[in-house]
Amino acid sequence: MKLDRVEKWCVSTSLRAWMQRRYEAPRMFAGIELPPGAICLEIGCGQGVGVLLINGHFPGCQVIASD
Repeated sequence: MKLDRVEKWCVSTSLRAWMQRRYEAPRMFAGIELPPGAICLEIGCGQGVGVLLINGHFPGCQVIASD
């Protein structure tokens, strides 16, 4: 699927990154525990905010990202 200009703008704004940090990540990571050395796959990583959030929440986890 190819994003149009408006969709690209919406997913690349600082407001989107703030929402990921403030609301999405805490809810998504709640109750999940990964052992050190676990491998996470981030698909559609865009600017990489999700990768940073995964690394921050799961220290020792390897993240593979693809956009």
